[in-house]
Amino acid sequence: MKTFLLVVFICCCGVFVADAQDLDSLFGVFYLQNTDDAKTEKANEIFKTLKSLDYFSEDVECKKADNFMYGNVYYWHGEVAFEENNFQTASKLGQKALLYIEKIGDLFMLSDCLNLVAISEFSLGNYQKAIDFFNQCYQIDLKTGDESRISSSLNFLAEVYLQINRPQIAEKYILQSIEIEKKLGRRAQLAIRYGRASAVYLQLNDYPLALDFAKRACQLDSVDNRQEKMAVRLVQTSEVYMAMDSDSMALKILNNALEIFETTENNKYIAVCCCKIAKLLFKTTILTMPKTITKNRWFCAVKWGLNRWNAMWNRDYTLFLNKKTAIRLLFI
Repeated sequence: MKTFLLVVFICCCGVFVADAQDLDSLFGVFYLQNTDDAKTEKANEIFKTLKSLDYFSEDVECKKADNFMYGNVYYWHGEVAFEENNFQTASKLGQKALLYIEKIGDLFMLSDCLNLVAISEFSLGNYQKAIDFFNQCYQIDLKTGDESRISSSLNFLAEVYLQINRPQIAEKYILQSIEIEKKLGRRAQLAIRYGRASAVYLQLNDYPLALDFAKRACQLDSVDNRQEKMAVRLVQTSEVYMAMDSDSMALKILNNALEIFETTENNKYIAVCCCKIAKLLFKTTILTMPKTITKNRWFCAVKWGLNRWNAMWNRDYTLFLNKKTAIRLLFI
């Protein structure tokens, strides 16, 4: 489901691994079955388990081994693979599911499946493939007339074009998505779109508009008491100030965001904030201190950022794929 893929799961590592292993085992048993009746039985067992784990809320039951059954099994296996960061497997399973779902003619299922493949390819860095699948998804969404889905596809397209440094195209898509969200009155989604627009205009070097959209996003999340989301918007706002060389303002905003992330124990964004602060301290040091002092101050700044990150790594190492990921945060 398209909304499912937008959620960031922050869960207990032990429970997550157990659930993932149970699901993988169920899918494995399904593929080993030799008769249609046995496959149908195992498919229904998979669907009941997925519902119990809140992958979906409505009952899904198959009467026979048909396109609906195979399409759903492959699709949901792809969703599970995506959640486990197995993006290549998720894409392959999504494309297998497409073969069956296209025969059913259910546009909503088709949209979900195309979205799964698109976001998997995006996660693999295959941006042109992602664009192709997102465009297909968008065309299907237009046929359904479901404005929430249309907005989602437009938002994703904007993000992909940002990644390939084509902000002019991203601008077109994100502004359309914003207008839809205003009409729908979905404030949380509108804040996300405003944040994406800020990134677009930052890449276009239109700092006043980038700052305006970042502040709009922050205001929405603040008024609606989405504190952690608001902190993410503060980080975005700091990036605009950094681009404008307003380092003191950027530093102040980052420290405010850091306080919120420490309260919510969001280790990933604590690391992001620390490393951005370290970068700012390095920049400030270069401008104001002799070279010998600059070097020492830089190492102190880096050490501070990395020490904070190392403490977080020890608390929950699953938040990063490897240490290089966190170290790279120093240079974003």
